[in-house]
Amino acid sequence: MVRRRRVRDPVRFAEEVLGLKLWPKQAEILRQFPRHQELVLALGRRSGKSLLASIYATYDAVCGDYDGCLRPDEPRYIVCVATRQDQANIVFGTIRGFFNLPALAPLVLSETSEELWLANNVCIKVLPCSSRAVRGLAASTVILDELAHFVDSEHGYQAGKMVYDALAPSIAQFGGRGRLIALSTPWGRRGIFWRLWQQAQEGLPGMAGFRYSTEDMNPTIDKAWLNRERLKDPEAFASEYEGEFLDAAAALLPADAVRACVVRSGRTPYQQGVSYVLALDPAFMCDRFAFAVCHEERGNSERVVVDYIDRLEPPVSFVEACELALQLSQAYGHAPVVTDQHCAAPLEQTLREKGLRVEVKPFDATRKQHVFASLSALIRAGRLELYPGPVVDELLRLERVLTPSGMRVEASSGHDDLATALAVAVHELASEERRRIAVY
Repeated sequence: MVRRRRVRDPVRFAEEVLGLKLWPKQAEILRQFPRHQELVLALGRRSGKSLLASIYATYDAVCGDYDGCLRPDEPRYIVCVATRQDQANIVFGTIRGFFNLPALAPLVLSETSEELWLANNVCIKVLPCSSRAVRGLAASTVILDELAHFVDSEHGYQAGKMVYDALAPSIAQFGGRGRLIALSTPWGRRGIFWRLWQQAQEGLPGMAGFRYSTEDMNPTIDKAWLNRERLKDPEAFASEYEGEFLDAAAALLPADAVRACVVRSGRTPYQQGVSYVLALDPAFMCDRFAFAVCHEERGNSERVVVDYIDRLEPPVSFVEACELALQLSQAYGHAPVVTDQHCAAPLEQTLREKGLRVEVKPFDATRKQHVFASLSALIRAGRLELYPGPVVDELLRLERVLTPSGMRVEASSGHDDLATALAVAVHELASEERRRIAVY
């Protein structure tokens, strides 16, 4: 069994008791945990945040010295809060695994699905984010794992602040020895994690904040993969992998890069031997019905040419929309049609009856993010060829908006139907499935 006063450094504890060899920056960060009453860590993804939380929870449970802070027989808690139940299960499973080691196993008295009770009257409690987080516990350490992403169905983004407000007073009983550790990949300049980061940067007494990228924290990460992700979407990469706090709403595309893509004078006629795709953004009553035809430039599959892009104004006639789709598909070598789920059944049936190949792909939030990521990467790389028209203005108005449910792309004002149809067409041309079909 580990003697409480023997190992006073959490990194030594990880190495000598848990048998873990941390990466250099992980060890540097872990040594900061006991040095500050409130520690705010903005870390890139795949940095080992949950592992660090699990190590310190175990270290404090076994080695923490809080003489004079507790009443006789009063239990001491270490509380870890994760974003969701499945993440809480992972953290609890890691901690439980540590206590299966021979040096720690004799300490375990009992356990539930979220609590581990030890012979020294310490309880490690791991639970998912909830605005009804437990109050009134004597917690020497509170760890908020991925605090920037704390959301629940009842209070949305405010859940993070409510969890913090419920648990922060728990460490007061331990004076300068109590610890609250908030570690997360940032999610915009708002919410409790952003506020704590600002306070730490302002030098509030007892607080400290550190920011490290994925590459800093994890030397095994594939550098080529990181570079590809950076090229696809530099802003998202800065938040996800460099630990930067982005504005809650920001332009999706650099204006100079968009304007640099306008290199053609107008629509491009059909060329034999070229593989085209026709993308639709359908609407009938209150919005515009958009059409986009694109192809990969012959001899250079890395460039995409916009051959035709236009829309029908509402109210849109179903017959007129189907007829224009037929004409465009035939004009561009019977190009396959890609559309979303809006009016999918009647639209798909009618177009198929006219002899068109139709793919219906639900345009949910995840797919929309991927579709616009493909468009963003192409424009930033200067590999899209446009002609002047309303689509340029739409592209310039696109914004990336951070919401509790994820990242959303929308127009800051006006319409985005042409930009959406273009993004769908570009994404289809970029897909491996489409490339394989084109070979045959």
